[in-house]
Amino acid sequence: MSANESGKATNETNAPAPETAQAAAPQAPPVPPQAPYWQPAPYPAYYQPPPPAPHRTKIIEDSNKPTVVGALLILVGILGIVMWSVGLAGFGIFGASVDDTGGNASIHGVVEYTNGTGVAGANVTVIGTAIATVTDNEGNFVLYNVPHGSQRIQVAKPGYTTLVRKVSVSSDSSWDWGWSTGTSSGFPGTKLQFTLAPGTGTTEVGGWDGDWGVGAFVALMAVCAAVGMVMSVLAIFGGLQALKRKSFAWVIVGCLAGIFTVGFGVGSVLAFVALFVTLLASEEFKAKAKTA
Repeated sequence: MSANESGKATNETNAPAPETAQAAAPQAPPVPPQAPYWQPAPYPAYYQPPPPAPHRTKIIEDSNKPTVVGALLILVGILGIVMWSVGLAGFGIFGASVDDTGGNASIHGVVEYTNGTGVAGANVTVIGTAIATVTDNEGNFVLYNVPHGSQRIQVAKPGYTTLVRKVSVSSDSSWDWGWSTGTSSGFPGTKLQFTLAPGTGTTEVGGWDGDWGVGAFVALMAVCAAVGMVMSVLAIFGGLQALKRKSFAWVIVGCLAGIFTVGFGVGSVLAFVALFVTLLASEEFKAKAKTA
């Protein structure tokens, strides 16, 4: 065997088998599976997301705004209570005076045609009594010794519609619950005015007929006064809550109630100011409510 053949045989003997050579070769790392396009790619193992920002508490300094609101609302409530108390007393005196049935008074008025000229010879009577009179040439009349209280005045003339008007009589004066005009010299109170029109039958004239009168007016004013008193109490309560820097909601209720107390007109204006200041100090009220 020649030297060449011997070397070739030695190389072939020492050469690794094809399978052994493939196994000895370095392996490439596996390709990770790709996420679908609609899903975000996961963070690499070495990536750490940034930590969340630390929570910062907003520091709210105390101010005198709640004190101002409390003082205003308490003042509004006091003004409302005083005003409606005076109103109740006044309405009571007024109602007692016109409903007084312990005396007599005089009633005066005028009867006119539709063209404004006076009606002469019209019969004017107080219904249910013997008190009656006749108008003069200018249509004027006076009824003397009319009992105090609610009375009905009737004006009649042949050929014209009979008119009936309800009045409340007290202290030499008459309260007419319809349209009236002027005064008559020497007679206090309201001058009653009647306008006759051709026709037949009887017509009730005036604004408040039937059982309506001073009593209904006084009752209505009493209801308004009661509502005003309640609103005044709510305003004071809201003011106390403002001084304690507590319930923001009750302070708002007190401001809104204070607007309706009226308080001689000044109270409503002060309540508006208190509401504006309360809204400016809303964060301070809420912060105090959380720490309470």
